[in-house]
Amino acid sequence: MDTPNDRIDGAPASLDGSTRHPEGAFGTTGQESGQGEPRTPSFLTRDVAWWEVSEPQNLNTPAFRRGIVRTIRGSKKRFLSIAVIVMLGTTMLIGLNAGCEDLRDSADVYFDRQNLYDISVQSTLGLTGDDLEAVRDVEGVEVAEGIYSETAYTTLGSQRERVEVTSLSKEDIDQPVLVEGDLPEANDEVAVTQKYLNDAGKRIGDTVTFSARGGSNPDAAEVFLQQEYTITGVVKDPIDILAETTTNAFRATASSDYGFYVTKGATAQDVYTAIRVRVAGAEDKDCYTRAYTDLVDAVAQDIEAMRDEREEAREHELTVEAAEQIDALERGAEVSFQMEEDRIARMPAGSAERIEAEAELARQREQVAAQAADAREQIAGVEGATWYIQDRTSISSFASVDSDTSSIESIATIFPLIFFVVAVLISLTTATRMVEEERTLIGLYKALGYARRRILSKYVRYVLYACLAGGAVGCLLGFVALPEFLFTVFRAMYDLPAWNLGFDGLRALFAVGLFAAGTVGATVLACRQELAETPASLMRPRAPRTGARILLERIRPIWRHLGFLNKVTARNLFRYKKRALMTIIGVAGCTALVICGFGIRDTVTSLSAKQYGSVTKADLTAVSTPADFASARETLHERAEGEGLTIESELPVYIDSVTLEHGDASETVQLIAVDDARADELSDYIGTVDEGGTGLSVSDGALITKNAAQVLGFGAGDTVRMQDSALDAGDVQVAGIPVAYLGNTVMLTKTAYRDAFGKDAPDNALLADLSGNPSLQIALGEASADDGWLSVTSTRALERDFEKNFTVVNSVVALITVMAAALSFVVVFTLSSTNISERERELATIKVLGFRAGEVHTYVNKETLILTAIGALAGVPLGAVLAESFTYILQLPSLYFDVQVEPLTYVYAVALAFAFTIIVNLATNRSLDRIDMVGALKSAE
Repeated sequence: MDTPNDRIDGAPASLDGSTRHPEGAFGTTGQESGQGEPRTPSFLTRDVAWWEVSEPQNLNTPAFRRGIVRTIRGSKKRFLSIAVIVMLGTTMLIGLNAGCEDLRDSADVYFDRQNLYDISVQSTLGLTGDDLEAVRDVEGVEVAEGIYSETAYTTLGSQRERVEVTSLSKEDIDQPVLVEGDLPEANDEVAVTQKYLNDAGKRIGDTVTFSARGGSNPDAAEVFLQQEYTITGVVKDPIDILAETTTNAFRATASSDYGFYVTKGATAQDVYTAIRVRVAGAEDKDCYTRAYTDLVDAVAQDIEAMRDEREEAREHELTVEAAEQIDALERGAEVSFQMEEDRIARMPAGSAERIEAEAELARQREQVAAQAADAREQIAGVEGATWYIQDRTSISSFASVDSDTSSIESIATIFPLIFFVVAVLISLTTATRMVEEERTLIGLYKALGYARRRILSKYVRYVLYACLAGGAVGCLLGFVALPEFLFTVFRAMYDLPAWNLGFDGLRALFAVGLFAAGTVGATVLACRQELAETPASLMRPRAPRTGARILLERIRPIWRHLGFLNKVTARNLFRYKKRALMTIIGVAGCTALVICGFGIRDTVTSLSAKQYGSVTKADLTAVSTPADFASARETLHERAEGEGLTIESELPVYIDSVTLEHGDASETVQLIAVDDARADELSDYIGTVDEGGTGLSVSDGALITKNAAQVLGFGAGDTVRMQDSALDAGDVQVAGIPVAYLGNTVMLTKTAYRDAFGKDAPDNALLADLSGNPSLQIALGEASADDGWLSVTSTRALERDFEKNFTVVNSVVALITVMAAALSFVVVFTLSSTNISERERELATIKVLGFRAGEVHTYVNKETLILTAIGALAGVPLGAVLAESFTYILQLPSLYFDVQVEPLTYVYAVALAFAFTIIVNLATNRSLDRIDMVGALKSAE
């Protein structure tokens, strides 16, 4: 015997187990028993009955819940379509951001483990022990330590290479990662990077020498002892996390080619090169968050407050105090000379001994006077001390992580929006069709006493369960799979010992909640109309829509030439407007995504021709030290002649690496200074044309390339600050912004350089145009590296190796294409399935009339293909706009991403949209073949 809970979908039951109905519900009223005409029971015509106001608690029965489960089982395709679209959307919304957060977290963990400094203080006149004590006394400073470093030069074969030599910290600040061997302990030991061992052909136990006097200043003071150092270990620079791959070939950095680490005992000076500071509490915060920045900035401002005092103290020490010391030494020497004169006076007059003693005394007097004069001249040349207080943003690799992740996160706000819109539309379609199919059941629910909210909850739960299922899988993919995919890209850019995956519960709740709100909201809208009807009207099939002439019928010349089936197709397209619109939107989104993916590939491919055709015009760029420039230049001419090449023209310039600052941002770029008399020739070797095609000249002022302007946020007429490799700084006004696609450059005349930095710019580099075979030009560049040049770059070699620099782009294109395909499949499959289920009677009718299987397929698939064509055409301009937006969104360091979409890309995108639709049609054709003609035609009864 059935229990009350086994009755139809949980009808209300009385205490004795019998079904409880309102008075006269299934009986007759007085009129129905003979006192009048029969009438429809009142509960079927009333919109709101008394039991809807105070719904009994037992309406939420297991039977009602089982009804939800049966609905899910009976419409698995719809349920899965909502779940899949939500899964894709949450994966994109969570994954791109999570991958970027994981990169920042991995870098933060690495920096904390190596105790990377939070603040660095440097001075043009060095830093003393008093400076160090003053910094230590600042509130918020946990550890402060003075370190020694210098940019030195070492010999590799016949070539001199630049190397950054740094003393090891006793407080373990900026501790290098020990890869092999041991850290140096004795004063004649050194740890080197693996790159140096590979290039020099050395190993642990070999010796190495270096000197600071191989650069632009042959009289540079040596910071470290000049001796042979024994290599004891292999280390990794804790500051530089950029991978040694061609992917980073175009990132400008201020770092040297190699890194050496020695003990503090190897120091030859008594003043520090820099003071490295660790801020109390900073290690507990993510170094890429606002909380960390605010904490460090507060301490940096306190250090800044004592800056003037310490600069004056250092300047006073090197001028006034030094002059007083010279005076004291002179007075002491004069006392000695007087004593010597008294001794000489006691010697016999005219004796050889006296004559010799007098000559020696005169020589000593001249020597002391000359030394004092030289010392006073050096004091007179001492300029005011200048402190530079910098945080981690001055580190190129640290800033690159933040810039790269920010660009990807910008994309993460665009793509998920497409999936969100499609998810809402899919939910609207699914809920609408499901409610239409269950009209009779809804009418029965209302007749049995269920309130609107209870009936609505069934369909809300249906969609919500699909959202939760898809969201759960999407969270898994977003926090694990997609970040792991991004790590394959990041590993080609950054060298980190560990890549950490994280989980953000709030982000997961937001992503799933956003899609749940959108899909549930669409479901409520879809159910509202049906639930407003009376039970009687719901229990009857919905009346067919009134036929109406479509727009195409009014265009008589076209309409008359259409066949019967084509006219039916046209009418169907206009008849099911909602489904048609959703198909068009879904396919348009798919097409736009494909255009974006392939547009990225087109842009990268075009960068080579743009950069090496109109920007980097010089065939060869060679950089040496100013001291070696003349001899290296002569050797280059001789070698070119020996290789069968001719140097058609050349331009001597000064090249350095500078840090460009504007506002709170900084970027490391290349600086080129040219003689004023030859300023107009620079455009023959480097492109100086702005976005509008206007030619610019350094004679009018400094030119800074487009990407630097984008990243730092300045324009023509603004003033930017530059700091060179010697820590000298100066301001320059931007006269123009030429376009460059790879790398960033500041171009100015030597007069402008002198005005900015207060010093001359000696020639140390050569830009040359060559005539001859490209392979010979590459060979010349490789061979000339051993002729006294610090670096020799062949433009033809860069062009040849260009594809290697951007292999990771293929991964991005593949990801976008796969996501676009998944979006297209879900949309077209869902709407096609809905189309078939809505028109079962119509399709059964044409099959009864004799349509073969292939004709039925064509009858239905033709509509889908037409909608695909409309959607693909709509997606072309949408994709073009999205792709173009990347020019402004992807502000990557040293890369101006000027989007260029090739015409064939639009063809491929449309073709793929049709391919996806055809595949779906092949899958849904099976549903057409399985239509039960008898059952479908009897469904209304």
